Amino acid sequence: NLDYLNSLKKYLLNLKSLKISRCDLFFEKEKWFKVPPQLKELDLSFNQISSLGFIDVNLEMKLEVLDLSSNLLKELPYYFYKLKNLKKLI
Repeated sequence: NLDYLNSLKKYLLNLKSLKISRCDLFFEKEKWFKVPPQLKELDLSFNQISSLGFIDVNLEMKLEVLDLSSNLLKELPYYFYKLKNLKKLI
């Protein structure tokens, strides 16, 4: 799951929007997903995500829209609220 996504990172260097919706995606413990720093929109809606503790984010990243709707989340890590460019959190 995450191994495949991370293996694609060299192809994602200019990517501005990424939709990984309805893929039964979940984050495994001890495996990290590094969000490409130039990404402006990330849609992870309608998956099986129960924790975001394994997403590597940079507070300076360009992410403006983050859609986490219809997942199994109960709370967000505090640093998601500190993302400087985030305008819309769904």
